[in-house]
Amino acid sequence: SEMCIRDRNVIVVLVDTLRADRLKIYDPTTRVRTPSFTRLARSSVVFERAMAPESWTKPSVASLLTGLYPDRHTVQRHESALPRSIPSMSEVLREQGFTTAAFVGNGYISSQYGFDRGWDTWQTFGGTKGANGARQIVDSAIRWLDTRPNNGRFFAYVHTVDPHAPYGAPPRFRHSYVQRRYRHGVRPGATALVVREHSAGRLALRRWDRERLEDLYDGEVAYNDFHLGRLMDALERAGLADDTLVVVTADHGEEFLDHGRLGHGHSVFEELVRVPLLIRLPGGEVSGRSAGEVGLVDVMPPACEVLGVDCPGAIDGRSLADELAD
Repeated sequence: SEMCIRDRNVIVVLVDTLRADRLKIYDPTTRVRTPSFTRLARSSVVFERAMAPESWTKPSVASLLTGLYPDRHTVQRHESALPRSIPSMSEVLREQGFTTAAFVGNGYISSQYGFDRGWDTWQTFGGTKGANGARQIVDSAIRWLDTRPNNGRFFAYVHTVDPHAPYGAPPRFRHSYVQRRYRHGVRPGATALVVREHSAGRLALRRWDRERLEDLYDGEVAYNDFHLGRLMDALERAGLADDTLVVVTADHGEEFLDHGRLGHGHSVFEELVRVPLLIRLPGGEVSGRSAGEVGLVDVMPPACEVLGVDCPGAIDGRSLADELAD
């Protein structure tokens, strides 16, 4: 088919802990300004009912990268590693001659759990808040885009971690959301502790505390949006936008007392499993919205189709060819 062109690349951007309803493309009433998502959506197919298979990072990312549901890839516990017998997207594409690179800010997506297999370039950003911000991760991905061997096809995976607690975007992103006078206990750097203490039943939250947490979270979403825009601009600048499939999604959402809890990983209500999913075909030739239910397992099949490579046969994900046809 005309979709299978020899020089196509793929870039998958995963924004950790991003609720779909924070983006105007999903909820026009949100106050968060996300111009990069809005711009990307104009030349993408926006999936309105995309669901993560779980409400925490490890099983969701494993599903994204293998096309399998958690009960089949078995990465379901804190100590689980990806079985060697299961090929991940990086291994599948590297075998087909792609240069593969991963830039990852979440400690669960690590060599310890088998996620480092199949990457030519494997960069993790750990530890302190400043060292694994979206800016640092996107800087590295852009540097790699600009210096990689020019002739080869590539698969890049960019996993930013900021909307995850602790919430505390750089001040210029935070300021527009944190206008209220607030003199209580929720400070930007300590928000992970607030989530933990509340979950353990040791901390009562008042309405203005919850609002403060959401203010800080929203600043993180805006911060990520800015750096997503930089990454897309770099793709254009390098002359790659017409040859590159772009997928942008999240691994799960976040709860702000929607059902009495904070954080994620404890339930599968909509605020935790409904995620953004945008797929931009090379050149952005198809745009629109799809209302069908899709999951993170459904990313690998269209990637293989668009790239013209064979997917592993036994995966759970389905082709999205109908949704991605004009």
